[in-house]
Amino acid sequence: MNMHGLQEGLDHHGASSSLKQKKLNETLRSGLFVSLRKCGTLRFFSGCFVFLFFFSSAVCVSFNAEGAMAASDLIAYQSPFVWRTDGRGDFLLPVIAEKMEYISQPVNVNGVVTSLTASWEATGPVALLVSADAGLHYTPVVNGVPVSSELVKGEALKWKAVLGAETALLEVTLAFATENGIAGTFGEPALSRFLYRKPFKISGSSSGALYNYQLMVRVGESSGSASADIVCDGHILADFNDIRFTSADGETLLPHALISIEGKKPNRTAAYFVRFPEIPKDGIKAFLYYGNPVAMSLSSPADTFDFYEDFTSLKGSLAPEKWSVTLGTGGSAQAAPEGLLLDAAAVSAKTFEFKEGIIEYVAAAQTGYETRLIARDPDPASAMDATLVAYASALDGAQHCLVVDNIVKANTPAPIVAGVYYGYRLTADKNNLLTFERYDANFSKKQAAVSYQDTEGPAKGFVALKTTGVGLGRSLTKFLWIRARKYASPEPRVDVSAPAAEETPSLPIFHHIVLDAKKNLVLEASAKSGYYIIPGIKTDYLIRIIVPAWEGQGASVDVSADGGKNYKKDCVNDAYYYVSKGDFSAGQTLRGRINLKKETDAAPYMAYASFSYRPGNIVLLGPNGGDSVTAGSHVITWTAWDYESSYPMKLEYSSDAGKTYQSVSERVANTGSYLWTVPQVTTDQALVRISDAFDKTVSDTSDGVFFIEKKTAEKKGAAVKGVGGF
Repeated sequence: MNMHGLQEGLDHHGASSSLKQKKLNETLRSGLFVSLRKCGTLRFFSGCFVFLFFFSSAVCVSFNAEGAMAASDLIAYQSPFVWRTDGRGDFLLPVIAEKMEYISQPVNVNGVVTSLTASWEATGPVALLVSADAGLHYTPVVNGVPVSSELVKGEALKWKAVLGAETALLEVTLAFATENGIAGTFGEPALSRFLYRKPFKISGSSSGALYNYQLMVRVGESSGSASADIVCDGHILADFNDIRFTSADGETLLPHALISIEGKKPNRTAAYFVRFPEIPKDGIKAFLYYGNPVAMSLSSPADTFDFYEDFTSLKGSLAPEKWSVTLGTGGSAQAAPEGLLLDAAAVSAKTFEFKEGIIEYVAAAQTGYETRLIARDPDPASAMDATLVAYASALDGAQHCLVVDNIVKANTPAPIVAGVYYGYRLTADKNNLLTFERYDANFSKKQAAVSYQDTEGPAKGFVALKTTGVGLGRSLTKFLWIRARKYASPEPRVDVSAPAAEETPSLPIFHHIVLDAKKNLVLEASAKSGYYIIPGIKTDYLIRIIVPAWEGQGASVDVSADGGKNYKKDCVNDAYYYVSKGDFSAGQTLRGRINLKKETDAAPYMAYASFSYRPGNIVLLGPNGGDSVTAGSHVITWTAWDYESSYPMKLEYSSDAGKTYQSVSERVANTGSYLWTVPQVTTDQALVRISDAFDKTVSDTSDGVFFIEKKTAEKKGAAVKGVGGF
């Protein structure tokens, strides 16, 4: 930019009108086209520049609350930073010993971090703190809960963690937003095309923070659904397949398992167990998503519970890496469509040990009239039951009892009936108070209960199912399934005191696109191509300029300003696209589409994408009205920061208050100033107009008329030619 020419124009301009200040502020607020790469350098696109005007009431520069020039019309998405123990993340997470502290190395971010969300996978309690200023200040965080106001802003991320007993930390993810455009991550593929969501609050337990806790959440079809914690206002699918639960960030999926659906349409209620990675003592916020006509069920008991097996789905055999089998005399163990058939036999879990919590299972004694849960077996290879056993039978003195070291410690004389399926629940609290309950098969009606404060039995051991007897079909029991989950007293609950209103979130669309271990966009395993569409960004102005930028390979990018009705396809990285050049149609809803296509052996991916979008404002600075200009040479000044510096502008002047215009230059580079050869005329009705050389409707004119006077004879000299044209 010709700064000397600019200053000369400002000197002539004088005090600008409030209208001019408003137009200039709008231009400045449209900001700079900034490309923020994940590990790259902060760069300014060609043609963008910053200058400050230090003169009284002439120009108002827009700044945000922190004193930085606003650049709000840029949206960027970036994969978060991921630490993993398997080496598949951005950084290797070392194996950390339990009860030890680990501090990460700082990771630089291009931009001031304003919001940070940490999520992690761990087998037990973890206290994690995050920093945005390279560790000068740390903020404690809850798994999956964003922090912003509590965070000390900075440009280098760091975290530290203290592990609890018997805890392994497997993965840590840091997602962030910045002042200069990064809105967050690419989102969650499993939420694609969902139409509705509702926030809900979980009240914590006074016993303290809970980790990997399975909480019952009841979801109703409508307001008439009985006992529902959250209702879906009639927008849920008939099979309840379109149910997703997330953490407070609205993005991190929570594993869940559909347990039952009760009632009649349209007032049915579905019961889910949802595994929350952390529930603080004072509670936590979460989200329920629903309303997707093509959604498939994500119910997964194996991912939700601490231990789970559905014996009816094993197709004839137990997994040898999960179960060991011990046969008694004449005994047999078979996995069949009707369940696990044990006849004088035992199956022991190889990898799951029970200390405290809840074990539930459903079983029916067929011929031997007993079911036996061995809850804590320190040595499954031993034939002795010197351990904790929950026992149900038709035998006197042992109808419904708890047994420790082969001695009945507590019994309720409520015998079982052969051939009837019962639901059993064993609860062990942190003080080792044991409670053994029997229900009907749906766990809806309690039939028997017994408790015992155990002080002498094993504190921890492997889980097993067993029947005794002579076998050969005479000691047969059928087990349908078994699961283990956490327990706290008092238990946390869904807070139903203030139901939240239904929301319609703006979510990205994933089509044959998923996230890899680094949270980059990649193709589904079997897909040859796919696309990702950013959420629609609505504006209060017509978008006329878009600049996409990205980091990846095997990718192409399309842009749209009309909500995706029409796209400019196959954009060039960092290139400017204009409505005035016919690149795309003007509109007020930005969409960006990322296309991945496998054409070589290299896997396509996208790690970062940004979209700068602008109204294409042009503001004439001078002459702007009330000026006095002498024929000869005079600098015309303007600002059009939305455009490239090479973009052509058209300059015209009028001597009759805008009735007619004459050309100054048909194509002048967008340098911000032009040395005008002022004609030898005398008028007090002069105006200057600047416009987009490709679209005359995008223009600005002097706010008021100014004076042009001829040179006197003694001032005549050689004409000065205009500069800055093409």
